[in-house]
Amino acid sequence: MNLKTPHEISLELAGRVRTLRVAKKLTQEALAVRSGVSLSSIRKFEQTGQTTLIRLIQVAQALGAKNGFEELFHQSPYSSLEAIETEAKRTTQKPRVYKS
Repeated sequence: MNLKTPHEISLELAGRVRTLRVAKKLTQEALAVRSGVSLSSIRKFEQTGQTTLIRLIQVAQALGAKNGFEELFHQSPYSSLEAIETEAKRTTQKPRVYKS
């Protein structure tokens, strides 16, 4: 299992934002104008991975990449952990074979 720290995840996310920005041929200045996020905040995010959630969503919208946020904590059809465990047991049980 490869567990990343929150800092590692935020740096990877910042790298993905930078890659997408460059692919769309946008400068940091142009992204700042499009997103309504200050240039200094864009620079800080790309360098450190630190920003607010609101700013990250604004940047994602400006890059046409906000769909992931809408699915981030999508509600599960299960109401509890117990319901998930029950369903998992039900679907993994072998069918019973009755002998006559």
